[in-house]
Amino acid sequence: MLVRTAHWAILRPPNLPLAALEIGSLDVTVVGRRYHVQLEAVLQAPAVAVARVLTDYAGYPELDPAIRSVEVLGRTASGQVLLRTHIRACAAVFCRSVARTERVAEEVGRLVATVVPAASDLRRGVT
Repeated sequence: MLVRTAHWAILRPPNLPLAALEIGSLDVTVVGRRYHVQLEAVLQAPAVAVARVLTDYAGYPELDPAIRSVEVLGRTASGQVLLRTHIRACAAVFCRSVARTERVAEEVGRLVATVVPAASDLRRGVT
């Protein structure tokens, strides 16, 4: 079931002109009790600058006002970052505070964050 499709600007680094971020699409679907969110965007910025902003975990609340707090808990034996965030999550008019712990794999040109269910309010998630 398609909930909504929108074109809007979010997650803009503070010193990046709005024209440098182009949102292609944002699709949210619900299947059973699972939400699937797909965002396609293009940043007109050097990859090194984008990586610097996205690995500045303490700065995440400046990128997205839904992120209330961030704490880097450390690194795993394999070098992944353990990251704890508190967010204000909304689906339509229903909102709640969510604690999320993720293992973030930092690869060249790619970050993959996987939810740690035992330490989160979420059962699963990959971003």
